[in-house]
Amino acid sequence: MSSLPRQLARAALPHVAQHGFTTEAFLAAAASTSASTAPLPPTLPKPLSPRTLHALYPSPPAREPFSFSLKGLALGNGGKRSLSKRELIQLARGQGTALARGERTGPARALVNEWLIQGRERMVDEVRASGLRGVEAYKRGIEARLRYNQDMLDRLPSALALLSAPTSTYLSDLSAALPVPHITPHLAHVAEIAHDLAKAGGSQHQGTEWYSLRLRLGTIYALSELSLVAPPSSPTVAATPALPAADRIQQAIAYSHRLFDQTGRVGQELDNVGMFAEWVRKSWMGIGRSLAA
Repeated sequence: MSSLPRQLARAALPHVAQHGFTTEAFLAAAASTSASTAPLPPTLPKPLSPRTLHALYPSPPAREPFSFSLKGLALGNGGKRSLSKRELIQLARGQGTALARGERTGPARALVNEWLIQGRERMVDEVRASGLRGVEAYKRGIEARLRYNQDMLDRLPSALALLSAPTSTYLSDLSAALPVPHITPHLAHVAEIAHDLAKAGGSQHQGTEWYSLRLRLGTIYALSELSLVAPPSSPTVAATPALPAADRIQQAIAYSHRLFDQTGRVGQELDNVGMFAEWVRKSWMGIGRSLAA
């Protein structure tokens, strides 16, 4: 973790519980003298300002309501007046239409990404310290990762939403102009958890078995995590939002154990490979619908 943006984001993580995934968490880290937080980079400009943060963590322009249109896609300006050369350059840099005093997604998304990295690191550390291997190690890892969410449970929906926020402008990527959430970053989030967990658990699988294991672990974690934020009417719910955070986490862990048992029974029968693939497909279709809700 040598880059200035990552060091600053890691130092700001202890302040997210109070300030959320916002620029305020960065500013609180810069003003903190606590020895319990990660040290600030010595090259950090002082005093730290929102302008500096937006330069370190660029944001795409804020969307204006109802500005999307096919004409806007073609022109890159929402079908309104033609933009000047300077405005086009600002848009390409993610500076153009974001409100001067508004909360931009660049710093917030950087905090979310660093929080996710820290969660994977702690998960791997716990699995390795346990000495477990195989399924028991995978269960322990998912338990550890779910517990990592506990202190931030009320902020978990916003964190997952920020994962789906565009990272580019529609001048460089037309998909950034589409008024729909992106599921790809969430897929990457759970895939990284599955990859790190499979390695930490001592998996010796190769080829298709390696990818099948990662798919199984990723789907189990994704469904378990979604159970923490899904609305009560969702069939994937395993925890009641009204319960205390610790109880919700415990129910999500129990849900993950049931999923391990279900997928384990399917995976033991070679004739049911198609059944497993269908289970994964339906699971991810449900996850996609929940994220888009």
